[in-house]
Amino acid sequence: MSFVRKSMLVAGGQVASLGCSVVTGVLFSRALRANGMGQYELFRNLSVLASTIGTLGVGQAAIYFLNQKRVSSEQVVTDFLRVGLIAGVASGVILAFVLRYWSGFYGEISLIPLVVFCIAVASLILRNLLRPVLVSKLAARQMVIVDVLQYAVQLGAGIALLLGGMLSTPNGIALYGLGVIASSAILLWYLRHDIQPRLSVRWPVLVEIGKYGMKLGAVTLIAVLSGTASVMILRFYRPEDFADVGLYTRALAVTNLVMLLPRAVGPMLYSKWSGSSSDIVPQVEMVSRLHCVYGLLVAIVLLVGGKYVLWLLYGHEFIAANHALQILGFATAIQAVFDPINNLLASRGKAGHMIVILAISSAVQLVSSAILVRHYGSQGAALGMLLAAISALVNGMLVSHKLYGVSVRRCFLPQIQDFRLLLSALRTRSPERMDSTSLTPLGE
Repeated sequence: MSFVRKSMLVAGGQVASLGCSVVTGVLFSRALRANGMGQYELFRNLSVLASTIGTLGVGQAAIYFLNQKRVSSEQVVTDFLRVGLIAGVASGVILAFVLRYWSGFYGEISLIPLVVFCIAVASLILRNLLRPVLVSKLAARQMVIVDVLQYAVQLGAGIALLLGGMLSTPNGIALYGLGVIASSAILLWYLRHDIQPRLSVRWPVLVEIGKYGMKLGAVTLIAVLSGTASVMILRFYRPEDFADVGLYTRALAVTNLVMLLPRAVGPMLYSKWSGSSSDIVPQVEMVSRLHCVYGLLVAIVLLVGGKYVLWLLYGHEFIAANHALQILGFATAIQAVFDPINNLLASRGKAGHMIVILAISSAVQLVSSAILVRHYGSQGAALGMLLAAISALVNGMLVSHKLYGVSVRRCFLPQIQDFRLLLSALRTRSPERMDSTSLTPLGE
């Protein structure tokens, strides 16, 4: 199966995951309303933050070492499993204490959902460490199943509880945890042949992966902090209930929904580019152009019809998030153009540059959100995201142009050849593998 077709398969899997996630979000939003969804999203954001801190980018670093350094997958999987079990158990225990003794911020939750949630965070750490091994192998079908299963389990169980009149915020949090646990379990099953307990830990390799992983982990951590900062700031300045968080996160969910297709191929591009020694700049420029066109179309659609989307998906109560959604539409379009630049720097081992770019972007967001949220609520949080996206794109373009000669003009102005190549790749029965120039635009 060719790279393009594998990318399309992964994108299709992301669409399936998205479908389950959207339906789950609709069910939860209508059952829990804005206040309940706000608490649910706080827990979900906490799990993402905790699992990111727990892995420190080591999983993503494995792609580079598997493809470039030719480290065996058996050694990587076995060592990562050992590390992941320790980090997962430690994170779960710490979170249990945090949530029990900081209930004023996160809200009260009963014991069973709390235990399931903490186990899910430990499972998410394992999944974050090991799933990149599937990416390095371009195991598209297995990646799709791992991704879809989480949302399918959550949706199926959510429908059952809804029909039984038992869908509450604590139960919704528990269902999120069950989905993560199921997804992590099937991932371990797929990698079972790579798990070799007889192998001793190769500390030099593990330390080397850890060092590079911490650089990538800093990048990922900054990105996650940037994504969760506005949610936490909203909760901090609006402590009376969770409604503002619920409204804002539904607007975020819509933007994530419409931008899933271009972002789905990001890890595949990273894996392909990290293993390529040829000039990939034309590919980066072409992907940026396609993302630019798609992002602008999305922003315009949300500007005109965002309130109808919110009403259709979540109900009349969530129309109040329309102005935040309109702002986030343009922020997401800008971020879409930055994504290929980010993948280029990651694939070339420029983690230090990525850290600086995203650190500046996150600082812009934190400062602007802290100022704007006080006066404008969720709209202020959205404006902070927009300013952060502009900062990341400007600095990313400057760095990629200086290091690799990426042309700013070629990243924004679409060419007819781009769409011809994309349509041709979708129609053609391609060979088992593509060479490094397969995505080079015609005429470049």
